[in-house]
Amino acid sequence: MQKMKYAVLIPAKDEESIIGTTLQLLINQTLQPSCIVVIDNDSADQTAAIIKDFASKYDFVKYMNYEGEPSYALGGKIVKIFNAGKNYLDTLGADYNYLVKLDADINLEKDVFEKIASYVEKDNFGIVSPLAYTLSEGNKVFTSTPDWHTSGDFKVYRKDCYEAMGGLREDLGWDCADNVIAMESGYKTMVLRDIHYEQTRPIGRYSLLKGWKRQGLGA
Repeated sequence: MQKMKYAVLIPAKDEESIIGTTLQLLINQTLQPSCIVVIDNDSADQTAAIIKDFASKYDFVKYMNYEGEPSYALGGKIVKIFNAGKNYLDTLGADYNYLVKLDADINLEKDVFEKIASYVEKDNFGIVSPLAYTLSEGNKVFTSTPDWHTSGDFKVYRKDCYEAMGGLREDLGWDCADNVIAMESGYKTMVLRDIHYEQTRPIGRYSLLKGWKRQGLGA
């Protein structure tokens, strides 16, 4: 198996309060990314300025502006933004064999990617995610998910698996479909339950009913 070299794509819109922290967490990883591309969905705040400041200091941090659908629209619209970032990444000639889709509001320990590498360098994993949690009164509340169902806000794709899948589907439910397509293509998908990350802004936090409706439509 090849050593893990990974590139990170982060869709972002109006993330001035968190994007600097997220970028610093990635820069501080014990296994650093080869490239980080932040796709700014035409933010109205200081998001662009913060990203550009990091890009001026770190040559592997890149800024891209995307004018179009809001990045927090559901389903395929977020994938369109991700795909635009992927196309830009490929023009940079970045050296990577794993592609990471990461939300802008994820809290990471500094050795998360080193731990992920210890899995993907030993087995035929096509897609992996660490296990997500939220904090409730200082306690970790872990997401309930099947072992094969990797999380849409933090996915690690093996490059040849991603290509075998034909990329991501621009539809509601894309983050379930990619697992199925990867398995049909002969790869494993896995939630790595001994590696954790914090969702600081969990999906559906304001409306449980809305979340259920969306999950039903996706299914």
